[in-house]
Amino acid sequence: MTLRRSLSSIDCRAPQAVIRIFRTCTHAFASILHVFTSLPSHQTVVMWSSRPKLTASAVGLLLTLVILNELDLPDYAIPSQTNIEPEWHEELAFSETFVAAKEEIEFLHQIVLGRPEVDPVVEKTQQLKEVRICRRVRYMKPVIVAANKDWVQNGQWWLYSAHVDRRENSLFPGQNSVQILVETFGKLPPKAPVCMLWYGSHVKAVEAVMRPIWQRAWDPRNSFYQSILVTCGLPDDAEPIAVSLTVDPCLSTVPQAVAVQSRRPTKSKSETPSVAVCLKGLELLEDETPAIVEWIQFQLLMAADKVVVYVYTVPDRLNRALSNLAKSDSVEVINLTLPAHSPSTPFTRHNFIWRNRQQKRRHELIPYNDCFYRFSQTHDFVLIADYDEFVVPLKDDNYPQMLKRIRDASPTLNTSSLAIRNVFRLKSFGANESALLEVSKWNRRSAVIQDKGISEKSFASTKTVASVFNHFALHRLHAGVTRTQHVDPEIALKLHFKSACPSELGSRQCEAVNSESIVDTSIDRFLPELEKRVTKVMAAVDLV
Repeated sequence: MTLRRSLSSIDCRAPQAVIRIFRTCTHAFASILHVFTSLPSHQTVVMWSSRPKLTASAVGLLLTLVILNELDLPDYAIPSQTNIEPEWHEELAFSETFVAAKEEIEFLHQIVLGRPEVDPVVEKTQQLKEVRICRRVRYMKPVIVAANKDWVQNGQWWLYSAHVDRRENSLFPGQNSVQILVETFGKLPPKAPVCMLWYGSHVKAVEAVMRPIWQRAWDPRNSFYQSILVTCGLPDDAEPIAVSLTVDPCLSTVPQAVAVQSRRPTKSKSETPSVAVCLKGLELLEDETPAIVEWIQFQLLMAADKVVVYVYTVPDRLNRALSNLAKSDSVEVINLTLPAHSPSTPFTRHNFIWRNRQQKRRHELIPYNDCFYRFSQTHDFVLIADYDEFVVPLKDDNYPQMLKRIRDASPTLNTSSLAIRNVFRLKSFGANESALLEVSKWNRRSAVIQDKGISEKSFASTKTVASVFNHFALHRLHAGVTRTQHVDPEIALKLHFKSACPSELGSRQCEAVNSESIVDTSIDRFLPELEKRVTKVMAAVDLV
């Protein structure tokens, strides 16, 4: 029993386990031959000439072979990530970290030289590859998690949401797909996972296509949770009700799967483009209710069809305001959590998010793209902005009219996104504290409009875009699409309300921003109606 116990505790996949096996077998063999090893030296010289002694030796060797056979060792002793001796785990982790750090430093060096490897923004055409599944999988019924309710873990993959995509694309021409928004820790595996497409009565499996949303040129480090767009081509027009990811399509256990969201246009085609607006995840300890209510009401005043607000944790007053606004069809509030083993309690999560800026930026890509895909089949443009950013049309009354003006001026333009130039309204320029609205209190802006590409916000085109970032569109559906077009600041400006010039702009930029301020009246014509709407909402909130 002692021998059996010692053998059962061995991890045969670790290299050191082989040494232990032979040690154990040697001890067993030594026990059998103990009688011989205790003999006087002159007798051991002739021990092998004795038939009983040879028999005992043969029994010992046979026992060794039996033990090794029962252990069923693999062909190669490969360390296991999940069941490994502590000292080997530390050595393996150090080795992997060292190699990863070396690769990241080399990539940074290429950035300095101006020669970094850049991921393609347009995917080459691929053949959709169906994968054979085992018979037992055909009868499985996955545990389906409702859309945006919680993260779904499939091995190393954490699935947030999945959306049917019927748009024409270069990846799988003429075929629909399911787009899954996923996070995984560290560097992507070399082999893509398999998409398990769950229909009502059957299941199909296809090879996935992975596209990192975070671009390495921004920060090449892999020691973060990475946001990934996973594309699963559909073999036919039938749409699955759920999807999961796996490395082995012959599943041994029933998987969890995320529900697939399917939307179709509900309104007749209008002459003016339709717009949806997204507000990134709110993680607030202080009460910002008036400012956020103003921002939402301004988007509706600008004729946005829908405003989607993502929420981690907010104060009770703001929570009441959002619940009140969500009673209409124009506003939707989606509760948000972090993936995997990230903090989930409000205060701890708040500190984690704000103290881990690089991870925060990677996490934010998930709600940005989830919101984009919610409207990719139903709207023309999606605007992603923060609640201190107001895109103000200067020649039109709302977003659709402004976008129609731009489209009519260049009817053949096929662009990925339309970027609005940034200008700062700073509290440091002076404030009118008696004004009712937050946007009215800071009525001076910098005389300097930021250059193209600096702090802009974009209307991403759903006709051409596969993924989005905070400021512009990223992956494109097909070739023949121009890069981001920068809208003339005579047509629209983005007013950015800040206490002071943000330090990330750099001292030279901030010096220019602070050098001169002017009275700004660009938003004034919208303020009477905005004030009326905000007053109504706040009155209802504060009565509760």
